[in-house]
This record gives sequence, C-alpha cells and structure tokens, in this order.
Amino acid sequence: MGKAALCMKMLQILNSGWVYKVAELADLLETTPRNVLEYKKELEEAGYCITSIPGRFGGYRLDKAELFPSLVLTEDEKKALGEATDYILQKYDFPKKKEFETAMGKVFSNFPGGKRGNSMLVVDRYRPAMTEADAMARYQFLEDAIAAKRAIRITYRSLKNGLIEHILHPYQLVLYNNSWFFLAFNPSAADIWTFKVNRIERYELLDDTFSIASGFKASNYFNQSGLANGGEFIPLKFKASGVHASLLKERIYGRNQKIVQNEDGTVLCELEMQNKDIITNFALGWGKDMKVQSPKWLKDEIRDYADWVHKEYPTRGKKKRKQAKKPKNS
Repeated sequence: MGKAALCMKMLQILNSGWVYKVAELADLLETTPRNVLEYKKELEEAGYCITSIPGRFGGYRLDKAELFPSLVLTEDEKKALGEATDYILQKYDFPKKKEFETAMGKVFSNFPGGKRGNSMLVVDRYRPAMTEADAMARYQFLEDAIAAKRAIRITYRSLKNGLIEHILHPYQLVLYNNSWFFLAFNPSAADIWTFKVNRIERYELLDDTFSIASGFKASNYFNQSGLANGGEFIPLKFKASGVHASLLKERIYGRNQKIVQNEDGTVLCELEMQNKDIITNFALGWGKDMKVQSPKWLKDEIRDYADWVHKEYPTRGKKKRKQAKKPKNS
C-alpha cells in the first residue's frame, strides 16, 4: 500500500472520533510510529486538523470530520456494496440489520436508478436454536454494558459444568466463526475469559462500574487459527482418499496447513489444531476415507471409539442359507 493510500486509511480511522495513540495507529496501518508522524504531517498540509492530546490517555484525534472527502465509487465498487448488503441483511446474527439497511438505502439513493442490482441468495444451513429476538436482546444488553462500562451478572450454560453464575466486566463483542462471543474480565479469577453469547441463560446489569485493563487487545484472544487461549496447538497428519481428498483441499482447517497430492490420488495433509475433543470429532467426521497418520493418541481414540461402536451396535449374525437336500441315488 502506497503512502497516499496509508494517509487515507489513517484519515478513515481517525474519522471515527476516537483518540488513537501513535503505536495503535502504527499497528492498524502495519507501519512504524515514525511513518505515522509523517502521515499526520501530510494530512495537516492537506487541510485536516489533527489534534494531539497529551497525557496517559492521549493521542491523535481528528477535530474536523466534516472535511472528510466524499468518495466517488466505481461500478464494481457499487456492485460490491450491493452484494455485501444482500449478504448482511440475510444473515441471522447481524444485530443492526434495520439501521444498516436504512444507511445503505441512503447510499444507493445516489446511484443511477436508486437500486443495488440483483439480490444474491445466502443460506445458513445450520441456524442457531435461539430465536433472533432473544439473540439480539443479549447482544444489545452486552453492547450497552460495554458502552457504559457496567458490570453484569449472567447465568451461563457451560458445556462441561452446566449452569454457572458469573459476575463479569464485559470488554468487547467478537464475531468469530459465524457466532457472537464476548470477552470479559472475571474478577473472581483475575483473568479475561471468553463467553458465547447464545449460551447466556439469564442476565442482569449491575450498578458497579469498571475500567478496561491497560494493554487489552481482542486480537490477543481471537485469531484465524483458533482461540488464542484455547490451549496448545497439536501437530496432526492425515491421509485422505476418494471424494474427501478433494474436499480436504478446499478449506483451511488448522494452522500451518500443508497439502501434498500423491500420485495414487490420495492426499497427505499436515496441520495444527487445538483441543483434543475437537480434534477427535474432526477426525471421526471424515469417516473411513481419512486415515490418521499421527499422533498416536488420536489413533488410540479412534480405535477406542470403533470398539465402543462395535459393542453398542453389534452386527447381526448372518443367517446360514438352508441347502436343499440332494436326492439319494437310487
């Protein structure tokens, strides 16, 4: 990305109205603090007023957001906005669909014809069991608590421990792998925990307020490879055949995934994943066409599962066919 593009990106970030430290801007722009100072100077020369706020919680802030330039969109960009709008409006878990539709309606009203083109079909095969209204109520509750920095009391449905009550300081909502999560500081554990929004059974806003711990970043807890605090990454090796050999090449299932196509049509896959339970279910889900090469514990898990299936669902004994008696020779 060139210097001009980075200046525009910095302007878009500052236009949010928040105060950003130089180091934060450098991270967002994937550049150095020295370059951020240079971009600030360029923007100021172009007529933008960027205020430097001193102190521990200081940084840069754009004062004259009205100077933000209007953008001229290409036809492809208009089409992309239309398709993105169709996609978002059909998603079950987008909390501000009505507001987004209104905002994009204003954008599209400036296009010739005022339409966004053909609609695309979006299908969520496995939708959450919780109703959209209940999910949005929980989302709004958390968003309000985060904005006001108010503590909350929730009854949470843990997969392993059942219903548990927690008093938490909610920090941030995160959309991860098509599900809403939130990060919250748990005072009783003195640590930041991860919770899934649709597992909240009951919730209550408390009067106590809190401050977000310095240095907190959601990216320290979520990334494309999995939950950052989800345990160690375990190296795995699989060999797939048949249709599954092709399916395995279509997606990234773990960190550092490597695919080797063999001459016999099989595929060798190496990758790293977290959580032994998830790994075992992943391996079993592929069936007989994917064989585990390593580690040994995973082979043992599958062997134990096969023994359980054999015991729980015994095969019926094959009936012997009755052979017709041969006539005696007269």
